[in-house]
Amino acid sequence: MKGKKVSQTTYFYVNPQDVFGEQLILREEEARHAQKSLRLNIGDSFFAIDGIGNRYEAQILQYAKVQLYARILKTESNCGELPHRLAMGVALLKNPNRFETFLEKAVELGVTDIFPLQTRRTERVHFKTDRFERILIAALKQCGRTKLPVLHPIHTLSNLPYDEFESCLIPHEKSTSPLHFQQIQGNALICIGPEGGFTDEEVVYAQQKGCAAVSLGTRRLRAETAAMLAAGCIGLLMSE
Repeated sequence: MKGKKVSQTTYFYVNPQDVFGEQLILREEEARHAQKSLRLNIGDSFFAIDGIGNRYEAQILQYAKVQLYARILKTESNCGELPHRLAMGVALLKNPNRFETFLEKAVELGVTDIFPLQTRRTERVHFKTDRFERILIAALKQCGRTKLPVLHPIHTLSNLPYDEFESCLIPHEKSTSPLHFQQIQGNALICIGPEGGFTDEEVVYAQQKGCAAVSLGTRRLRAETAAMLAAGCIGLLMSE
């Protein structure tokens, strides 16, 4: 049974629990998108990612209400992933749209862990987990990587898992030390402050925990811009 193949620039998200041996199931919104928007028929093939490292090429077997049943033709693992963990501890921002922009770009840049931070100058201390996770999944489908970043609960600088990372950095406007390759060894954690930045005391605390204070340049950056710049630069260094 042959049909058309959806472009590899279009991905669906499949819940890992909905992969059974040589078959998978797309449910609700994903199934409706395939049937109503893309008008995929029985026999057509498509690509799906499960957020835990797998990308599937699958062929549609049948539709049933708001479900799509498919046969797995091919499985690939760890597509588009960095060789090490890249964790971002980013302070929650007063404007939630700016933090959501960071979330979207963090997925595209290969970030593996996101620790929303409550700092001395953080003005917003709540977030909607479901909304943030939807943004992460949408970005995962757009960029085609296979692992969904882990969205952790709110942390403070005092309870970040520093000992899980070989490299820890805290970009700070008062630092004159440029970021360089030798600072990135193995898994990396980067801490980004809120709109008003980290306090001097917070920077000292992070340094005592092993974080190196670095400069991201001479221009004043918005918090989400600093986070994206740091993630992009360190992701590239990791890939060398």
